[in-house]
Amino acid sequence: MKNTILHILSANGHGNLVSTICMKDSSLLKAHNVRNETPFHHAARFGHTNTILKLIECAKSAFGEDPDVLKELLRQKNCLGETALHEAARRGHGAVVSTLMEEDLELAGLVNDDSVSPLYLATARGSLDMVHNMVTKMLDHQITPTFYSGPEKQTALHAAVLQDTGT
Repeated sequence: MKNTILHILSANGHGNLVSTICMKDSSLLKAHNVRNETPFHHAARFGHTNTILKLIECAKSAFGEDPDVLKELLRQKNCLGETALHEAARRGHGAVVSTLMEEDLELAGLVNDDSVSPLYLATARGSLDMVHNMVTKMLDHQITPTFYSGPEKQTALHAAVLQDTGT
């Protein structure tokens, strides 16, 4: 399937229209396109925090307050094995990262098909604020190696060391 109207609205940051469409057809929250992406992936890729909030609100409204349904939606992986959190971390959208992690800290421990975690992506990007935010949120959580996993058995620490600080 190609992109649904909800994919398109999410990619363009039309949060209010996202809410309207979700009220009419909440099944679109679960729709995947040809790259196996959900509307959450699209909103996260383009840094639309308000749209992510609207999608989360719609999911809670449509599927009840059952946290498992929302977690299932947020943990959906695209054709590269990446969640919406990977998309946001790779592109430096710290507010989206924070919003997604507030709903499900376990997202940070999901690696893509190359065994890369969102924390590794944020670190490799050199986004100190985003890394600090992610690590702070994880402090009270049981951390496993997948939380800081990177390609070829590297870790987020490798990515940090390899950053050119310009000094």
